[in-house]
Amino acid sequence: MTSKINRREFLIASGAAAGLTAVAPSPLRAKTARVRVVGPKVDYIDRPLGLENLRPCFSWRLESDARNVRQSAYRVLVASSESLLQRGQGDLWDSGKISSRKSFGIAYKGQALQSRQRCWWRVQVWDQAGQPSDPSVVSQWEMGLLSPGDWTAQWLAVDDAVSKADRETPMRWIWGSTTDDKALHKIRYHFRLPAPTKGGVLFTYGRSYENVTGIWVDGIPLGTEIPVQNLAREHIALPRLSAGEHCLAIEVGLKNPAAEVFVSQPPPAFGVAVFARFDVESGQRIRLTSGPEWKTSLTQEPDWYQRQYDDKAWSAVASSSVESMLIPDPAMYLRREFTVGGTVVTARLYATALGCYEARLNGNRIGDALLAPEVSQYGKRALYRVYDVTDMLQTGRNVLGLTVGDGWYASHPRYGWGLPPRRVIAQLELTLADGSRQAVVTSPDWHISRSPILQSELCVGELYDARLEQSKWDTVGFDDSDWQKAETATRPSCSLVAQVSPPIRATQILKPQAITNPVPGAYVFDFGQNFAGWCRLRVKGAAGTRIDLHFAEELKPSGEIDQFVLLGGKASDTYILRGDPAGETFEPHFTYHGFRYVQVTGLPVTPSKDALDGIVINSDLGVTGHLRIDNSLIERIWRNTVWSQRSNFVGIPTDCPNRAERMGYGGDAGVLWDAAAFNMDVAAFTRRQMDNVRDAQYSSGAFPVVAPIPTALELGQEPKGTAPAWGDGGVILPWTSWRQYGDLEVIEQNWEAMNRYLQFIRENNRDYIWRNKRGDDYGDWQAIGNNHFYHPDKPPTTPLDLIGTAYWAYSANMLAEMAEAIGRPEDSSRLHTLYERVRQAFNDAFVKPDGRIGNESQTSYVLALKFGLVSDHLRAAAAERLVSDIRQRGIALSTGIMGTRFILDVLAEAGYNEIIYNLLLRTEHPSWGFMIANGATTMWEMWDGDLQHLHNEGSHNHYALGSICGFLFRRLAGIDAATPGFETIVVRPVLDPRVKKGGGDYDSVMGRVSTDWTQGSDGSFTLEATIPANTTAHIHLPARRDSRIEEGGKEISHRNDMRIVDRLDHEAVIELGSGSYRFIVRG
Repeated sequence: MTSKINRREFLIASGAAAGLTAVAPSPLRAKTARVRVVGPKVDYIDRPLGLENLRPCFSWRLESDARNVRQSAYRVLVASSESLLQRGQGDLWDSGKISSRKSFGIAYKGQALQSRQRCWWRVQVWDQAGQPSDPSVVSQWEMGLLSPGDWTAQWLAVDDAVSKADRETPMRWIWGSTTDDKALHKIRYHFRLPAPTKGGVLFTYGRSYENVTGIWVDGIPLGTEIPVQNLAREHIALPRLSAGEHCLAIEVGLKNPAAEVFVSQPPPAFGVAVFARFDVESGQRIRLTSGPEWKTSLTQEPDWYQRQYDDKAWSAVASSSVESMLIPDPAMYLRREFTVGGTVVTARLYATALGCYEARLNGNRIGDALLAPEVSQYGKRALYRVYDVTDMLQTGRNVLGLTVGDGWYASHPRYGWGLPPRRVIAQLELTLADGSRQAVVTSPDWHISRSPILQSELCVGELYDARLEQSKWDTVGFDDSDWQKAETATRPSCSLVAQVSPPIRATQILKPQAITNPVPGAYVFDFGQNFAGWCRLRVKGAAGTRIDLHFAEELKPSGEIDQFVLLGGKASDTYILRGDPAGETFEPHFTYHGFRYVQVTGLPVTPSKDALDGIVINSDLGVTGHLRIDNSLIERIWRNTVWSQRSNFVGIPTDCPNRAERMGYGGDAGVLWDAAAFNMDVAAFTRRQMDNVRDAQYSSGAFPVVAPIPTALELGQEPKGTAPAWGDGGVILPWTSWRQYGDLEVIEQNWEAMNRYLQFIRENNRDYIWRNKRGDDYGDWQAIGNNHFYHPDKPPTTPLDLIGTAYWAYSANMLAEMAEAIGRPEDSSRLHTLYERVRQAFNDAFVKPDGRIGNESQTSYVLALKFGLVSDHLRAAAAERLVSDIRQRGIALSTGIMGTRFILDVLAEAGYNEIIYNLLLRTEHPSWGFMIANGATTMWEMWDGDLQHLHNEGSHNHYALGSICGFLFRRLAGIDAATPGFETIVVRPVLDPRVKKGGGDYDSVMGRVSTDWTQGSDGSFTLEATIPANTTAHIHLPARRDSRIEEGGKEISHRNDMRIVDRLDHEAVIELGSGSYRFIVRG
């Protein structure tokens, strides 16, 4: 079944084993002590701004120096002012004294909450002896804008006349000879300029895996080795040109002629499109684009790109019909100066964009959230943030400024979420000391201008020309007379919804560990760690000096960076110096990269390590888990997983931070979430991602493979259904969050969506085998052997209908448990019946009488055993066959991400501890240790993902194969929850003679759980455990029936502060309450 503990453990946890009743936990004697109330949160967030939940839930933790401390009652006060609360008055809600042990999920039941309302609250508790605690510290939350009518600001188009004209310029794809796809195709175009130019810009586009190897104007080289695959674009500055005849020459070839083409009207070989805009000194702009007038050849003549070269013999290119390429726009500045007529008491800025924005007030940045707003299902909702800017305003003149770039909405695929232009909306609300209110809102009164950020795409990178900076543009007194008036934009159809979950922030700074110089002029910085973020560059040089930073996870044998894996993500930032003699510092604004290595070109001098800092970014979720395992390899597995989680929890749980994907794959998230919830506090993050999953849900009820899903990707997907395990992420995430945090609200919020998902599967599979509507059917992704998805002519490693049916049963059982938890007994019964029918169909179709399952792949056994699909009398035989396969492979796995997620749990349940440690300690391929032995600092996407040896397309920063880290916490550190929210804790480490010590810490919603165990050379076993107040724990000790068990130096047989609830041949189970304990087992 899906519970994390077996039936015997459940009976112990519920008090129904060893002659106990299930009425209530047994009374344990406790010394009376003052209880401290700490960590008050609202909806699992500390002091949220912009809350829109009208019935938020409160939680807190208890601390005490005494043992066996429990809460017997609580009282919550909520007031409209802090002063009322300090006087003990809850004018919004006074819960009264409620007899309950619950310290989380306490729903607000007071007066109706209003937009912008500020609420102060505190809680007081009573312990088991009826002694009251001191009230908690005063905490607070603030409501957001609850009604569309609260928004008086207007949406502004982040656009100017040049951008609009660029966007409306028609373009065509062109291609040359198809006789040799691998050849370098030469393309030329003659054009005439009526007047001298002062420069301009050129963009190249590709459809699949094109690589522009060179661009020339009149023989002057403009760039070399420019990847344009998968619609990536390169911003190339054009030189000054005289009036008269000119020639543009391009050389382009295919990196991979068999590469998939992602857009309409695919050319027979390669496709390229070109846009150029020449800025004439008079102010006129001349635009030219690729078309049928261009010429092509496979000539090898050395001077073919010179203007004077005779190309009369060249052939005309083939071309497509007219298409729109959506020329990249620079980020834009918007500003508004205003006057504040008095002392500001409170001020809030509400802001969002279709794009990404940074807000500034009087020359200072507002807040520390990065890449805001974070990605969402833009057709349904756009996320706004609320900022407290009270201390940033001054009486008199002020300036509110916005910088807006492409962000998630307008980056790869270009405007894949909706139509241009980028848009922004902002509303600054002030309350003055005299009680009056003032609002500054986006409107046509604002001014707009181009910024120095000439290109800002998430996957392509950022180009910043510091020569174009407008000093103090965001301060009072700046002359914006030559800026354009901003124009209003069409209001998007989506709702504006506050984001209260933790934002993306810069969380660490890494220093380079080494610098190499593999080729002249190129310096490679090695940060020693693969991560997501960018670099801070420090440099001195002449104005116009161009510094390029190229990012990668791996190196070529030559020592240069290897970007092969990026599959369309250019991953490069460019900084053009303004020439400040004091030096300059650059950080990008609206992009990020996944990398360990940075190759820098254009530096004026040989760099030191101080030239670059690595800025780590991620959703700033609190770190909640730490492992201590006396084995560096196992600890490194955990640390690598944490780094991959950190790198990919960037607004949503992405698949990788490096390629041009960065999407919320439900299958990847589903397998990681157990581990993720130990590593970090993902309670609010889960709710946030499930908003995306619900918004992206198809009308059929199927959850899509990714959420949110870009419109460009969604087309054509719904009729196919969804991939098993990927769609099931929409059930796994809420279930895991409920189990980890006791969060019932996440079930309520997603109940209808999850129920519709199960109905979708049932409606299309009446025989209870998931055969139909399995979408792209990824199967056990990245299993050893054939990848059926890419080679459908070969059988999958595990039958796809087996995987689908197993996950159908898994989701039905999880939803049945959740239905019972939220008081839906009839739904729970219905779903348990569905589970049993799917289970029976699974047995009839896939389970043999001798215990063989499916095609006998490891994943066939793992899913069947973990999901309770094997009859009890066959479980041992099935587990034995699984282990036999592992042994036949030399103690190696063949599982992909679905089987890997559960395999260690299955082995532990069957008692194969030695096999578990063999797998964890293995360093040959395939294994986690193989990755580490080959330099991995994060989890790889593939077991064989070492690019230096195989040069495949696997990312080196994918968290899915690190899903076993949940097992490492639960069964190596020995920290597990027997009931939702860790109200009942299980400590039961899996031991092996090769690892003498282990343990860990986990900051649960109830408080910190800590373990440290040691296997002594004399055969003794020591366990130190800290159990938080208001919880009960069941400690499993490796003890024979005749072993002596001591705690605190005293034998435990007749203790009245703990009791033995089960005694087996090789294990003793002890029930106890909160406190710190030290057990020693001898003999």
